[in-house]
Amino acid sequence: MKKYITIILTIITVTCFSQVTSIVPLNHPIEVNITNGTYYQDDEFDFNPYIGTWQGIWGTGINAKTFILKVEKITQHFFSQPDNGYYYSDILIGKYTVLDASGSIINSTMNVTNPDLAKLISKRTFANRCYFTYNDTDLCNIYGTVGLKLDISNPNILNYIYRYEEFWLLEDCPYYGSPNGIPIPIPTLAITLTKVN
Repeated sequence: MKKYITIILTIITVTCFSQVTSIVPLNHPIEVNITNGTYYQDDEFDFNPYIGTWQGIWGTGINAKTFILKVEKITQHFFSQPDNGYYYSDILIGKYTVLDASGSIINSTMNVTNPDLAKLISKRTFANRCYFTYNDTDLCNIYGTVGLKLDISNPNILNYIYRYEEFWLLEDCPYYGSPNGIPIPIPTLAITLTKVN
């Protein structure tokens, strides 16, 4: 019986302390001291132009690769902070598949169902651009930024760019000391993506 009472009290506590207290526009600056329960909502639908499946090619000949990017919107996603604070935000997540020149899958995150495990996450848009944080926990926690810029003349075109962030590789990383570095699975060159769905 004590076990059930403890479970019920835990659920009530989490419910009481994890509620939306205020709603602000998505692109409102995130405050240093966020009021618990603040919800950054995509009320202007700024994320909508990026949602869908996009495809582009980089490299040539036998080295050519196809990048398929599926962008999905998650509403009211919960974020906790180290000081026990919390807030909510609408986010975009990017799932991707990379194919080699013969059409074989090299890398794919399309089966990710938990947004917290997505390697590409965006919380904001700026003018005609959307920036995703890229964090690959499978590759020694490398990270970078993926930028998607809307083509104003054609809503079915995105310009993709990747910026690698320098960081310290730990000695337990299998690529530590490798002259070739870490083989980043997503395009590291600027490419054009076309909407396919």
